[in-house]
Amino acid sequence: MFSNSYGIIVYEVLTRIRAYSDSTAGRDNIVAAIGNGTRPNQSKLDEVDKQLKQHQKQDHEIFLKLQSLMKECWQQEPTKRPKATKILETITQQMDELPAMEGLGTYNNAELWNMVLKNFVFL
Repeated sequence: MFSNSYGIIVYEVLTRIRAYSDSTAGRDNIVAAIGNGTRPNQSKLDEVDKQLKQHQKQDHEIFLKLQSLMKECWQQEPTKRPKATKILETITQQMDELPAMEGLGTYNNAELWNMVLKNFVFL
């Protein structure tokens, strides 16, 4: 369940809209639909993809990696979804591939991301 939920969070971060906000179904019906394989509106992701592809190459690369991880988290078969540790490893690897961010002292990207995730997990 964690990975499916993580996929929803990634969708909302990437699109900046709430997942299933275009649905007229009630909460219980949305939960049932998710269990049956219904996923948030792909066209919203396509819009973001198109915008980033045209204007921001590095952001587009990050978007594609996050989108790929998101879709792994949405595998219909729960045993095919990545475990939380695999998600963390994947994100850490992706952060390490990014150029270092200026003004962040001696932390590397992976250390910063780990701090963020630790705070997020324990909220």
